[in-house]
Amino acid sequence: MERPTPRVTKDMLPECSGKTVRIVGKANQVEGETAKVDSNGSFDMHLTVDNTLEPNHFYEFVVSVKPDSSVQLLTCVDFGTDIDMEVYQKLVLFSHKYNSLFFE
Repeated sequence: MERPTPRVTKDMLPECSGKTVRIVGKANQVEGETAKVDSNGSFDMHLTVDNTLEPNHFYEFVVSVKPDSSVQLLTCVDFGTDIDMEVYQKLVLFSHKYNSLFFE
């Protein structure tokens, strides 16, 4: 079985150095191989040639967090244009509080 990928928000990324995580966010701006994403804070995400993101869409991103806290997109799922990010943040906090339900 593959290792679980915990859900995080932008403010948790520095704690995830060297890990693969899931993060739901809105692609605010996409230019070339970089996207500006908002998930309880804004961050830049490096894209690959295969990634095409629609601006102003929400996605669940599976990303690799590099040692310098930069973020590399591995894959994503388009969640459309209407996500309640407050509920997502509560889910993230809940999943970390009761991690045995989500990660073991």
